[in-house]
Amino acid sequence: MVGQWRIWDEQGHLSLQAITDRETTSLATVRLALLKDGTQLRLAGSYPGRPRRK
Repeated sequence: MVGQWRIWDEQGHLSLQAITDRETTSLATVRLALLKDGTQLRLAGSYPGRPRRK
């Protein structure tokens, strides 16, 4: 599960909120699991070419 979330985050460029929506779990659960797995979390909209929210 966490491995798939990491792939979606790093390779699929999905936001943590998008991952929680897909998995129907809480944002805190996804964030904590990824941090415990050693995933480097980034700021929202930090990929080049991705529009930032206003």
